[in-house]
Amino acid sequence: MTIRDAFIRVSEFVNQMPAVVEQIGTELSPEIVKMNQDQLAAGITAESDQIGDKAPFYHPGYFDGHKQHRQLLGLQVDHVDLKMTGKFYESLFVELDGVKYSIMSNDDPAKVEALMYGGKSGGQSLCGCQSVRKGGFGEDILGLTYDNAKYIQEKGTNQFKEKFKEKTGFF
Repeated sequence: MTIRDAFIRVSEFVNQMPAVVEQIGTELSPEIVKMNQDQLAAGITAESDQIGDKAPFYHPGYFDGHKQHRQLLGLQVDHVDLKMTGKFYESLFVELDGVKYSIMSNDDPAKVEALMYGGKSGGQSLCGCQSVRKGGFGEDILGLTYDNAKYIQEKGTNQFKEKFKEKTGFF
């Protein structure tokens, strides 16, 4: 291969980079969503804190009435997981913007607002029990922990290197 051939291959790859990055993001999106769902199920926010364990309430558990209701439904009660029916978990998706991504929800906007900011529910959960946090659980219920984000970044970088190698023959 000549230097000119190498230059042409690299130039073609550079022109394809936005599409390559989008393809990698699309391929990683289901794994990103699954990681966020697993964090929620474990009661962990993107900040690696327990859901609900932040000012001003510092109460990472369910209040008694809601805890009893969850027990009757056969749901776990050891930590807040934001899961009653599973609809919120199922509504998560990744929105791509170049090399950046955001985890979003297409669940009922009022419900998502209530989960994050407390909404207008007056502190009541969907079942009518007192919710754990009248002020919501914060925006960091959607997002990956540092370790999970680092894993996704490394995996995306490795996929990018592989695609570069496939297209150019270098690396």
